[in-house]
Amino acid sequence: CSMNLKVSFTWFGLVIFALPMLINIAYVLFPPAGKAERAAAVTHWIEIVEQISRIAYLFAVTLLVSQDERSFQSAWLYLAATFLILYYAVWFRYFMGGREIALLRRSFLSVPMPLAVFPVLYFLCAAIWLHNLPAAIIMMIFGAAHLTVAIQSFRKRQIMGRIEVPCEVCQNIHETHRDSPGVSVSFRYRRQQSPTLTGSAGECR
Repeated sequence: CSMNLKVSFTWFGLVIFALPMLINIAYVLFPPAGKAERAAAVTHWIEIVEQISRIAYLFAVTLLVSQDERSFQSAWLYLAATFLILYYAVWFRYFMGGREIALLRRSFLSVPMPLAVFPVLYFLCAAIWLHNLPAAIIMMIFGAAHLTVAIQSFRKRQIMGRIEVPCEVCQNIHETHRDSPGVSVSFRYRRQQSPTLTGSAGECR
């Protein structure tokens, strides 16, 4: 990276920022199958840091131009392209897998939270290739906030997935006898961990 920068608009930076965003068009046109999940609550100030650093990166990568020559044989360019391809591969798995939202969170090539990891590495490598030190620093800040938000969201979904619910038999018993005089109905839950993060079942004992 370099600090030999001037303030000027660059199409290179705009294209680099826009490339990962194009898939959002397909996501809007072909929404997830099934019921949409409610977003998990995360630490508010970290979300603010994430949003501010995202916008700051856009300005830095499009309005700060290095006067050092870019090399199209640079390893940083090829690394950025690799992470972008991996990012789109995760989305390809999602669309080919029936647009199940769980596919977007599932590990890809043993990399956890691929939709959080791959774009951050892509943007970071692209900033280094552009010799744009401010953009690289901003992306490291964004990456730290973005990954923190992703981890918090993942853990909240795990907790939400362990909510105890009565089994269907107990619900029927309770509904049948709740208004009957002199009849006392009680039951306890035995929690069973679901193999997925989408929910868990309760069973009487």
